[in-house]
Amino acid sequence: MIWAAYLRVSTDEQAEKGTSLQIQQERIEAALPKGDRVYRIYKDDGYTGANLNRPALQRLLQDAKVGKFGGVIVYRTDRLGRSIKDIVRLVLDEFERCGVVFKSAAEPYDTSTPQGKLFFVQLASFADFERSVIVERYREGRRRRAGEGVWMSWVPPYGYRKGKDRKLEIE
Repeated sequence: MIWAAYLRVSTDEQAEKGTSLQIQQERIEAALPKGDRVYRIYKDDGYTGANLNRPALQRLLQDAKVGKFGGVIVYRTDRLGRSIKDIVRLVLDEFERCGVVFKSAAEPYDTSTPQGKLFFVQLASFADFERSVIVERYREGRRRRAGEGVWMSWVPPYGYRKGKDRKLEIE
């Protein structure tokens, strides 16, 4: 079979979890069935999985519609996206409509079976949950820092400068 490999990292995740594009590519190549090959590697470097506005993902969808490959493989399901709605729509609507199968290198499921679809949807929901937790932590951290008087924007307001502790000082 001919596969499309999809890789994605956001800057924060790459630093935090170490799932670099190179690591994802190596794991995908190791998971390919013997004799199969990759048509193209689609890489979105520094794009959030919270939405589908990613250039490589859009190219992948266009190529799927014209039948350039028979399957899409990712390192993990959450690399495809962080929204359960987006992941399920991509795999169970867009890919299936194009006759494209979906595979994860790190997670054993087969979306052609009812059990595989159930497991896939559960993994998609975990990706969505993880995104929600990350957003919640980020917002809470910003609120706490702002409550401490730390300026949370890049440019201070006119007449102020950021001190060493990022608190505003009158200039």
